[in-house]
Amino acid sequence: MRRDRLPTTSDLAVIGAGPIGLEAASRAALAGLNVVVFEKGQVGHHLSQWGHVRLFSPFRMNHSEWGLKLVKDAFPKLPLPEPDSYPTGSEMVETYLKPLSRIPQLSGRILEGIVVRSVGREGLGKHDLLGKPERSHHPFRLLVEREGRRRIHRSRSVVDASGVYSRPQFMGNGNIAAPGECEAQQAAPDHFHRHLVDVNGNQRSMFAGRRVLLVGGGYSAATTLEAFRKLTETAPRTHVYWVNCSAKTVPYEQYPHDPFPYRDQIAALANSLARRPPSWLSYLGGSMVDEILSWSPQGPFRVVVDGTRNGVRRRREIEVDEIVSQVGFEPDNSIYRQLQVQECYATAGPIKLAASLLGGSGDCGDQASPDLDLLTNPEPDFFIVGNKSYGTNSTFLIRQGVVQVRLIIDHLADRLKSRHQPTAVA
Repeated sequence: MRRDRLPTTSDLAVIGAGPIGLEAASRAALAGLNVVVFEKGQVGHHLSQWGHVRLFSPFRMNHSEWGLKLVKDAFPKLPLPEPDSYPTGSEMVETYLKPLSRIPQLSGRILEGIVVRSVGREGLGKHDLLGKPERSHHPFRLLVEREGRRRIHRSRSVVDASGVYSRPQFMGNGNIAAPGECEAQQAAPDHFHRHLVDVNGNQRSMFAGRRVLLVGGGYSAATTLEAFRKLTETAPRTHVYWVNCSAKTVPYEQYPHDPFPYRDQIAALANSLARRPPSWLSYLGGSMVDEILSWSPQGPFRVVVDGTRNGVRRRREIEVDEIVSQVGFEPDNSIYRQLQVQECYATAGPIKLAASLLGGSGDCGDQASPDLDLLTNPEPDFFIVGNKSYGTNSTFLIRQGVVQVRLIIDHLADRLKSRHQPTAVA
């Protein structure tokens, strides 16, 4: 929804209109808070970017009970996914997130095409009132931008649900850019892919019959391998070089009685491909991209891969037409650089939540629900939620974000309602 005039004040400003941002906004609206949502793209922007990919958790785990009720009440004839179905990213956006953004309680409050550049405190610097609750007496100042024009929005509280998908990490050794990586990506952006790719859909012509470098060892890489296996059935000249920093014979852990069958399926496939690579695949386990020697706007790329496997170090140069880098994402902390946020040295997520996650099993399906204390920062009334709250930790599930939202919004509603009456949207 687009408005020519931006609101100047709010009780709660939410950054990001993805699944967790919208759940936060809808619960805040139910609590009677004056909430505004700033979204740099459109509702569900990140999910739409990997819209062809199917979630490995069922629909019943990807929404809140209040959000689903609000959608059903507002659109009683709207067909929703079955609770035990596995929607794609696009299906989640079209069947749930967009309807949730259009409920009457959020009318005029979802502001698309607006970038939040930074958040500070009125009259305070980062170093003032260190760790003091009195910082909450100074409203947040959000510097927002639409079409090159910048304005200030003031809010009593802020929830950052902006996600991480827009910040892919570098694929070089140590997750820093390999020599030539930035230059190659800039010179040939159509052939250097840093997000999930639609191998058998609208990007098929880019990959069919081509030489592809796939870098990564997570579930995104496994999902992409599944897509390439299907592609090679009709385009047998396609060849994939899979670079994985793990030197394990079985690179993906599989869990007994995995509650997520699709996760288990793609892990089993990737393990099988690593153990016995078919003719269309060259598996370079225990390896990393060391350097990109040459590139051109249309390819090819000459890439140096360096690694050790079975105690033998091997450095090899390969030539490919396409590069697919799937080595994870990182949070953009520039938004809250002027706030008192303590980050984890390992994941760049908020420290208390990060510490609890690092002490866990590492299985996204086996996480205890967080309590409110784990979600707080030294900065009062500022919260980082959703995927961004996990930093570079890849175990986030939407259901965890829903728990975060319930705890935070209920806490803010109690605090803000006791201090003042909600202000009107300007």
